[in-house]
Amino acid sequence: MITKTAPIWRFEDAEAHFEELVELSSSEGAQAIEVDGTPGVVVISRIEYDQLRAI
Repeated sequence: MITKTAPIWRFEDAEAHFEELVELSSSEGAQAIEVDGTPGVVVISRIEYDQLRAI
């Protein structure tokens, strides 16, 4: 369940640490990625995704 503000990753850091980003999305929740300082995407676990689809 998404319950807090997602940490924000710069795209370059997210790319370089993708495995860590994916692990954190499962263990700690949503992870936001910004591109050139602009909000880009949010990575969430499959469980969170399924919960959101059920709403």
